Amino acid sequence: MTTDSRVLAALHDEIMDILEKPHFARAEELTGYCARWAVPERIQEVVDCVRRGTRILRECSGESRRHPLGFDKFVLLADRQYEIRLHVWQAGTVARAEHIHNHRFSFSSSAVTGRIDVSTYDMYGTNDTCDTREVTSSGMPMVRYRETWIDDQRAYVFDVPELVRVRARESWSLTAGSGYFLQADTLHRVSWRGPEPAATLVVKIPADRRHTTVLVPPLTKPPAGAQRDFFTPDDTSVLLGRFLKLLRA
Repeated sequence: MTTDSRVLAALHDEIMDILEKPHFARAEELTGYCARWAVPERIQEVVDCVRRGTRILRECSGESRRHPLGFDKFVLLADRQYEIRLHVWQAGTVARAEHIHNHRFSFSSSAVTGRIDVSTYDMYGTNDTCDTREVTSSGMPMVRYRETWIDDQRAYVFDVPELVRVRARESWSLTAGSGYFLQADTLHRVSWRGPEPAATLVVKIPADRRHTTVLVPPLTKPPAGAQRDFFTPDDTSVLLGRFLKLLRA
């Protein structure tokens, strides 16, 4: 087995061992896994392996793209039970403000370099995955859209909105060596303020549900869907090479 094969096999085997554990034990285990592989020396090994391998570079580029929020998303390794991503905010990038939202899947994230701010929220006034108290005058008024991905249409569909109230629960800054785990239904927002570049390693596990929530200020339209233009293998190699130079500087 080559060195590259051993690195990627270790990345795969370690997460598969975690996914065999009971659900209640996964959060801490996945956070630790993410933090161990986000160490610059180890993530450099993984990225080098991806750049050198013709097949895995092609697979990576087929799922990697510039995200509408301004970061480059690279899928370094994927299986039916997980997806390991590298998110990179390049210096000079214009980052779009992120809406408060949740996901279909639970995930863990750890910072490789730079700083990312994370906030979580509680929602009131609806019966879906939140406190069922009536909408009151406390909290921020927001409009909740339920978002569904329709495979046949290759598009997101937003259901009829409703008025809710939202309160901030917790906020923290993610810097190199720190990480967190979020359940699929946790409302949150991630912010990169720049101008220094930043990168996070993200481990996504299988989807728990079909719908997500997106919260926007009153009288604001839901976020528009963006065309998914994926990187070519050459683009992927160049951008990952730029990330490696950042770490080695």
